Amino acid sequence: MKNNRIELIEGVRHQLKDILESSKQAIYVYLDDTHKLCNQRFATLLGYGSTREWENIGCLFRKRSSQIKAGKLWYPLIKMQ
Repeated sequence: MKNNRIELIEGVRHQLKDILESSKQAIYVYLDDTHKLCNQRFATLLGYGSTREWENIGCLFRKRSSQIKAGKLWYPLIKMQ
């Protein structure tokens, strides 16, 4: 299953290459915490120097501590300086 997800995300990266590189919008594609991709605009928006740096982080979303009890709201993991 892991190899299938690697092949899938790399296939998506290849198919969306032109869009990811030319879009003025921040874009990410998320299969799971290990298999994801983004464009440079998205990585920069969250404070990462490169797309691969963002792609190599572990958990993509974290719960806000005040909302853990509610168990609903999540936010993107932003790189802390």
